[in-house]
Amino acid sequence: MASAFGIFLMRQYIGSSIPRELVEAARIDGASEFGIFRRVIVPLTGPAMATLGLVTFVQSWNGFLGPLIIFRTAETFTAPWRCGPCRASRTPTGAP
Repeated sequence: MASAFGIFLMRQYIGSSIPRELVEAARIDGASEFGIFRRVIVPLTGPAMATLGLVTFVQSWNGFLGPLIIFRTAETFTAPWRCGPCRASRTPTGAP
């Protein structure tokens, strides 16, 4: 699922860091629009994709950490935190 931040980040990165001359050169060489996207745009957006992946990971991690900080008793935990001990009790840690 795409977030508004992700769309904004990628659009700004593509608009400001990829020269128009590079896209025009690919178009003159006979590349289709999809070919330009696949062979020119996507390889050059690696740093932005890595940054977006890292920011998305941190955001989802904070989604699990926030309820743990706010709610102090087990009765008020959210569903992901309540299911955590269930999964941990079924894993064979230290079993021979």
